[in-house]
Amino acid sequence: MKLVLFLHTLIEGAIGLLFLFYPAAPDLVPGFADGGGSSFTMFMHMYGLAAIFLAAVSGYLLWRMDSLKEPTGQTLLVFLIFYHLGMAVIQLQENIDPRAAYLHFLLVILFGGVFGRLRGWYEESRARP
Repeated sequence: MKLVLFLHTLIEGAIGLLFLFYPAAPDLVPGFADGGGSSFTMFMHMYGLAAIFLAAVSGYLLWRMDSLKEPTGQTLLVFLIFYHLGMAVIQLQENIDPRAAYLHFLLVILFGGVFGRLRGWYEESRARP
């Protein structure tokens, strides 16, 4: 659980800072290199701010691991799952390079596993010989 949240915080924070402060960020991210202009720059900054917000949410959950046992922490985890699922679907439809979509879908699977473990969905299967 901690590793998934740590990696998510690290990746989202790095992407967010990259999109906010590094002008050549679109060249580094798959599928973004063909954009340009002031509206595209605004989009990149908004995406960077959203990524930093998501890093803060997962950082909070990592810092306060006991909050994952409470309904609020689990709700935040479900929000992260649905955000990354939506991003995966949008990027599979709109982006010619599917690598970013696969990363978001991997995060859906990992966060889904964390949520399933928190809810005790795996306890019954471990009890069987």
